[in-house]
Amino acid sequence: MMDSIKRRVALLRSAPPSPVESPTFDRQTNLARLRSECFDVLVIGGGVTGCGAALDAASRGYRVGLVESADFASGTSSKSSKLIHGGLRYLQQGEVGLVYEALAERQILLANAPHLVETLPFLIPILTKGGVMPRRVARALGGAMWGYDLTGGLRIGKRHKRIDSAEAAALMPTLRADRLASGYLYYDARADDARLTLTLAQTAVDYGAAVANRARVVALTKSPSGELTGATVEADGERFDIESRGVINATGVWADQVRELDEGGDVDAIRPAKGVHITVPWSLIRNEVAAVISVPGDKRSIFVVPWGELAYIGTTDTDYEGPLDDPTCSAEDIDYLLSG
Repeated sequence: MMDSIKRRVALLRSAPPSPVESPTFDRQTNLARLRSECFDVLVIGGGVTGCGAALDAASRGYRVGLVESADFASGTSSKSSKLIHGGLRYLQQGEVGLVYEALAERQILLANAPHLVETLPFLIPILTKGGVMPRRVARALGGAMWGYDLTGGLRIGKRHKRIDSAEAAALMPTLRADRLASGYLYYDARADDARLTLTLAQTAVDYGAAVANRARVVALTKSPSGELTGATVEADGERFDIESRGVINATGVWADQVRELDEGGDVDAIRPAKGVHITVPWSLIRNEVAAVISVPGDKRSIFVVPWGELAYIGTTDTDYEGPLDDPTCSAEDIDYLLSG
């Protein structure tokens, strides 16, 4: 796996020059290209998934266009827990392959974007006396930590370790000392999510992609035989067609809206879930590292991530039936996040 990662990193660093003589992130220039050129791939959606897909395709030599109806990273990609994590909880669920892949991708991001992705220690406090982490669970967690390291966590250069209550309290002094027995310390990574997305979009342009925000897809175009040929886009009050041999729907929770343009009628394939974070002054928590806190009576955990003068606490994961463009945070969401 390490050889595979090194080859992919080397490929991106030594890729051929962009086919565009003077690549530019200028919106009007890219809109002009989208109007006039024929593309191999048109990506709909300017979040981290869409921008990542555009970069992947463009770096392989494909002619790529990308359009985003709002702004880059304006959706989920700017409202995350700020983590590039290997998914320790998925390992506990038996998803070994998923964790292995996630840790490999994390290593690629650490190598390619060290200015945006950095190693971050994580504390798992072990609390007793009816706390959120009984001792028997702690022993099971120790096994999971070794599994995490052996699955790929060790690529980060450090392995997990058990720490005593004094060390755990020093890392997060707002933990209840009377319930704190010990803790585990392991290593993962965090990222500036919106900047990472913008960097992917910019790099895709450097490799020849044409990308534009505030460009909304209003229709998908097809040949008389029904073959997809591109999309009709509305930008700055004007509609025009983009010609493409293929279309990637990378719109996340809004994917059904694009599918409706293709299939017609109501499409109900996406089950929306709401993930809520709350932001508090870091001085209220004073955590020197990120913390993973289990919620009593729940199989899930929440992250407490330091971010400058702030700390992010999240996330929830509940079914959502409200408007996708204006989700709301309920009192129940806040109570859940604070219950840990």
